[in-house]
Amino acid sequence: MQTIDYEKYSNMSERQLVNARIKEIKLNAELQKKLENSSDLITFLETKINEIWKSQKRENYNFISYENSSFHKKAKDIEKTLSDADKAEIRAEIEADINKDYGDELRNNH
Repeated sequence: MQTIDYEKYSNMSERQLVNARIKEIKLNAELQKKLENSSDLITFLETKINEIWKSQKRENYNFISYENSSFHKKAKDIEKTLSDADKAEIRAEIEADINKDYGDELRNNH
């Protein structure tokens, strides 16, 4: 997550502040629309997955989102026991894995 540089805004003129506010309002509206679209898509995909599974007689394998699973609750319970330093270390490890350059590792394993 990016840190906000409030010092930059404290030295702006009124016009610059208004323009920055308008820009942030537009950005917020775009993000809200993307989240709404993403939520709609997730619902659609879950429905389609369940339809396919039911047609394949796999009724016992209904799709359950992570937030509605027992794993989510367990993860939240574990997270409550971690210190801020532990959480920061875990976030750093995840960020490193996400941003790691894997090159052609996956292609060369086929």
